[in-house]
Amino acid sequence: MEEIAQVYARALFDVAVERDALDEIRDQLGAFADAMHESHDLAVFFFSPYFSVPEKKDGLKRTVQDADPAVVNFLEALIERHRMPAIFRIRTDFDAMWEKERRRLPVQITSAIELDRTVVDSLGK
Repeated sequence: MEEIAQVYARALFDVAVERDALDEIRDQLGAFADAMHESHDLAVFFFSPYFSVPEKKDGLKRTVQDADPAVVNFLEALIERHRMPAIFRIRTDFDAMWEKERRRLPVQITSAIELDRTVVDSLGK
């Protein structure tokens, strides 16, 4: 499953870069994955073999609105190929590629006192 997720994440990442919509597509993929994680019913619907591909595509249209067409096409491709269970790993791989592209590194700051919001914001920048 891991290799499959990497292939799908790379494909979506390449489309996002090509369309100059990397941040937007990352946010939308993350929002969909979060919704799947938070709603057991939604996950069961998209993961279950009991629902047909057309039913799942119809459910996707009802669930995902105003999304980038690349994200919708990507999610439809996952449905058609019965790869929706890989969505969480795909998101993780996509986020890793995004961080590398944006040259982001994880940082942890420890303070003896609670920091002001302005200090936290300036550290983030």
